[in-house]
Amino acid sequence: MMFRIGRKPNPNWAEIHQLLKQGAARQDRTDRQLARTDRQLARTDRQLEQFAKQQEKRDQAWWAQHHALQAAWNEQREQDQAAQKKQHARDQEAARQTRQEVGGMAHNLGNIAEEHFMLAWDQGKPVLIGDIEFNEVLANEKYRAHGKEMECDLVLLNGTHIGLVEVKLFLHSKDVTAFDTKLRDVLPVVLPVECQHLQVMPVMACLGMSDGARARIEAHGFALLRPDGQQSKLEIEHLRPRPPVGNLPPRA
Repeated sequence: MMFRIGRKPNPNWAEIHQLLKQGAARQDRTDRQLARTDRQLARTDRQLEQFAKQQEKRDQAWWAQHHALQAAWNEQREQDQAAQKKQHARDQEAARQTRQEVGGMAHNLGNIAEEHFMLAWDQGKPVLIGDIEFNEVLANEKYRAHGKEMECDLVLLNGTHIGLVEVKLFLHSKDVTAFDTKLRDVLPVVLPVECQHLQVMPVMACLGMSDGARARIEAHGFALLRPDGQQSKLEIEHLRPRPPVGNLPPRA
């Protein structure tokens, strides 16, 4: 048996060379494209870096402005607070002076009211409450004992009665209640022993009064002393004398 050995054909070098040239051209184009892309990326990176620097400068400028505004606001707030404190101190001082002036004025007017009734009684002697005559008139008497005190604007005295007069420039209902409380709770404690056998005649005197005060006076049984020209008029329709404090039962 015989075998034939086939021979390989000769390669087409021209075609191979052409393919290599084409491959090299494509590689060259690819390289150029990659180079352009790299350049574009580099430009983009530079633009981003430049933008980042600009943004950083804008941020720094914004924060500097913000801090400056915050500092200015804080300084203004401190100035306003200091001004408010000064104004508050001035207001307090003005209020204190006003209270002092008003208090002094009220005190002076109260003294004028007391002096009016004192002079009226002096000019109209004998001093009478109803048909009871008093031979002694005292002003601004203070009774103290056992840690308590009662100041009486006017005190009328005789051998059997003591008249206690509370003087107000303008009489309010609360003043009547306060006087009744002093008569019930303080007078029995502070009245001197030599006066404890005297029957108590409560009197309220005023230059003006409210309707509520008049109703309270009637309810508590006080006499009412009011101006009547240069004299004074004493209303005793509702007066209820109180027993001597020495006759009162001991307080619990």
